[in-house]
Amino acid sequence: GRKAVLIERLLADNSSPQLDDERRRRKATKTAAAASDASKVKTVSKKAASPASKTKVGGKKSGSGAQTKQRRSAATSSLLRFPLMGALAVQYGLQTEFQHRYLFKGVNKLSLILVCEVIKLFIAAAALLVEESGSLRSIFSKKTFRSMPMCAIPALIYVVQNFCIQSAYTELDAITFSCLNQTKLITTATALYFIKGVKQNRKQMVALALVSAGAMLLSVKDAGGGGGGGGGEYSASTNGVAMILAASLLSGIAATLTQIFMQDMKLSPFLVTLSMCIVSIVTVGFSIISQAAMSGHDYSAIFENWTAFSLIPVATQALGGLLVGLVTNYCGSLDKGVAFVCGL
Repeated sequence: GRKAVLIERLLADNSSPQLDDERRRRKATKTAAAASDASKVKTVSKKAASPASKTKVGGKKSGSGAQTKQRRSAATSSLLRFPLMGALAVQYGLQTEFQHRYLFKGVNKLSLILVCEVIKLFIAAAALLVEESGSLRSIFSKKTFRSMPMCAIPALIYVVQNFCIQSAYTELDAITFSCLNQTKLITTATALYFIKGVKQNRKQMVALALVSAGAMLLSVKDAGGGGGGGGGEYSASTNGVAMILAASLLSGIAATLTQIFMQDMKLSPFLVTLSMCIVSIVTVGFSIISQAAMSGHDYSAIFENWTAFSLIPVATQALGGLLVGLVTNYCGSLDKGVAFVCGL
């Protein structure tokens, strides 16, 4: 009987409301703890995954930014292409006339190149200053001095080319000089193929061949006409033809190298022009000093036969050099040759 009573009391105690409440509280506590642990695990996994997602978003943004820059540069090139080519064509068409009208035949060729490079230097420095929002540090920055060794090769080539051009100006008439100067298309296309690997299609090759044939016929006719008039005129004409053809060959090589610097290496055309001007001024200045030391004349002798009007063709030649750099950067070397053809 006692055992039955004890069993009944134990059953009554186990089924009491207090014990049920305690059990429920324990279950709720365990459930809440499990839920908090699960939320912590989710938070940690999200934090670990967030850098990867940021990288993906950043990659998409950088890719879209690069595409946007390419589209803007292409739009800028197409917008500036024809105005720059038109300006270069006008300058080229008037340059020969200015040379024959305002320059004497006995003027020193080195002095012409020196003054032309100095004027071009100031124009390029002013343009670079505007491009860099008025910062003088951009002109004397490390990037400028690093670009000088690269630009030294085309700069020296252009110095020799300018000397050949100045010699040909005074020994050939305007039409002969302009037509023979179009062989730059041939030399530029050849240099682009051998140096940069740029090929031309059949139509372009036919057009280049026609220009070359016309230039050769014109040079033969000019030499024959000179031979009939006397030995002095024939010698001068042959010398002028040789000078302009040499200038065309050098122009093709230098134009290809300059195009690589501007388009492939993404250097500013004003920075390239500035660097080339500095190298050219140093080279020409050294030549003038050597010439004066060997002849025993004063340095001012290089400016003999100069007049106030002599600055007109020199200034337009400097402006043309800057336009050549811009056309090479935004259009290409062959488009530069097309602009010269239009200048005829």
